[in-house]
Amino acid sequence: MEQPVNERAPFAALQIKLAHAADRYRSRFGKAHTVFGNGTLASCCAKQRRSVEKRLDDAEYADCMIKALEAVVEFRNEHKFV
Repeated sequence: MEQPVNERAPFAALQIKLAHAADRYRSRFGKAHTVFGNGTLASCCAKQRRSVEKRLDDAEYADCMIKALEAVVEFRNEHKFV
């Protein structure tokens, strides 16, 4: 799903938090969350409207990938996973 530039980082962070919540739900109840999936980013984002996947040499697409990876790093640093 295409996001405006100023909404990319918050959107990525939100998707990671929702995936984490879905993972906790799956761990507790033994089944995937009906809206946010099984705890993976792929399942959390699966219900989002998608645009055609672009190439990595596309600056906008690369920026989105960078924002997503930065959000993962920030989330892991905040939660100190071992």
